[in-house]
Amino acid sequence: MLDIKGTSAVSSNFTDPNFQNDILHGLSNLRNDGKFFDIVISVANERFPCHRIILAAASNYFRSMFAGMMKESCTDKVTLFGVEPGAAEVLINFCYTGSVTITEDNVIDLLKASDLLQFHSVREACCGFVGDRLDTSNCLSIRAFAEKLSCSNLAEKALTYIVENVVTVASSQEFNCLTYKQFRPIIAHSKFNIDKEEGAFEILMQWLRCDVTLRKDDFCRLMEVIRLPFIRRIYLLSKIETNPIVRSSTLCKKLIKETRLFHTCMLDKNERSSVRLQPRPSTGIAELLVTVGGCDENCDEATTVESYNPVSGQWKALAQVEDNLRGGYATTSIGNDIYVTGGSDGAKVFNRVWRYKSQVNEWIKVCNMNYAHEYHGSVVLNSYIYVVGSEGCERYDFVSDSWLLIASIPKPVNNCSVAACGGKIYTIGCVHNSDKILLQVYSPDIDTWGTVPITFPSMSFVPTISSLKGVLYFTSEDSKEVLTLDPLRNEWITTTSPMLHVHLGGSTTVFAGKLIVSGGYDEQYMLSGIIEAYDTESNSWEVIGKMPRPIFWHGCVSIYRYVAAPTGETYCPDPDLFKHSAYVDTKY
Repeated sequence: MLDIKGTSAVSSNFTDPNFQNDILHGLSNLRNDGKFFDIVISVANERFPCHRIILAAASNYFRSMFAGMMKESCTDKVTLFGVEPGAAEVLINFCYTGSVTITEDNVIDLLKASDLLQFHSVREACCGFVGDRLDTSNCLSIRAFAEKLSCSNLAEKALTYIVENVVTVASSQEFNCLTYKQFRPIIAHSKFNIDKEEGAFEILMQWLRCDVTLRKDDFCRLMEVIRLPFIRRIYLLSKIETNPIVRSSTLCKKLIKETRLFHTCMLDKNERSSVRLQPRPSTGIAELLVTVGGCDENCDEATTVESYNPVSGQWKALAQVEDNLRGGYATTSIGNDIYVTGGSDGAKVFNRVWRYKSQVNEWIKVCNMNYAHEYHGSVVLNSYIYVVGSEGCERYDFVSDSWLLIASIPKPVNNCSVAACGGKIYTIGCVHNSDKILLQVYSPDIDTWGTVPITFPSMSFVPTISSLKGVLYFTSEDSKEVLTLDPLRNEWITTTSPMLHVHLGGSTTVFAGKLIVSGGYDEQYMLSGIIEAYDTESNSWEVIGKMPRPIFWHGCVSIYRYVAAPTGETYCPDPDLFKHSAYVDTKY
């Protein structure tokens, strides 16, 4: 007997790299030789002898047919309906070869057949073939066809093509025949490629005119996705508000009112999250996240002002504040302008106020406050800037450039921050000579402060308060914890997810309908430039970017600003271009 024992391993695995191809080749030869057939697939007048085990292995449709209790499991002939013979032959060949030839002549029949018979890879290959041949004459019909077959990737690709070429596509009769269900995703799309938002309204009017009687109710519902706040006021007044359907619709009048509030800075973006408050990128307008000042790792104060555009993912330097901001200042925005109030250089506390005019990219000094403030809070409510501090409280009217004293907080606090929510102003801070954290509320209609009867857990630092969609958020300084309060019920919401990182000395704001926390020192006590955002819908945080350099004790706000020339298909230079701005110096 041959003795092969030795010191090497007692077993060895072998894999033939050509085995799979050889099997396919062998199966194809058996079919060509007519060997071992056990099923005939009949389609119209065509007959295709096959091996049922091969069909079952390649398609779940045939697996269910042959392996179940259906009569086809024990018969030697199966008739297929709703499939073209040519497409059936291609798919049966695919079972034996693993390849198909897709052409412009067979792709539609092949896509239908592969969808019905559950050949998923062939179905996706057909979708890719069709998607590569999108043009302005077929994109609408391809999208409708893809949606009918639930080919989501192809439908989405066709939709993107439509909105990016909407001016040309909208000139077709097929476009005017779209149903409300088909039309809404198009006109609501953020990539709807028009140079001014007025173009979206005009395309909507074109669609309406094709059948005013049947479409007028849908027209009003579609007005909800027109970004009315970014339509020029003269156009709004002359073309939209005078429209008879708009004038007679309760919903449309509500939308017009919202737009007027936005234009006059009476609308609190933090209270609602709406697609109407998000400008389309093709118009050249973007909501920007802006950081003001701050300190670097050497505690050197900065006067830099930088903006972040989430559409491009780029940071851009804006005009710097002329004075060194030092510390203890507060930052807020109204309309599209930024205001920096107070601060201290360590020896003197200031009552100065700087305003950044976004349309001309410059800082100017405006009326000084009545009090000098440091480590105070500022917030916007009903077109006024409110400043809250231990020294006193006051209100700024940007139209008259004047300050008015209001009631002082009854219990002065250290390190206060403020937020506007539900028509009231909330401030949180630590009571003087105490570790007690106190939440106080101001009612502007009666000029009165009160104390909110809520108890905070023991904390080393006073949390920062923010407001979003009618809820108060308290972001911790030295942990990832986020406390959430329903101010109407005065109840804690215990399900809010914690932040991904610690932001000691960071800054909070609301941006694009999300709560933003940026900068500060992280859990490793390293200065961080991380920006993370909280989505109320998913109850989750995600990192959305990094600052150009890590900073802390900075201001952070959001504004709308032109970042590029409009890129829509109909773009031409407009002398009134900057009248798109949501900020106006006069009221309606």
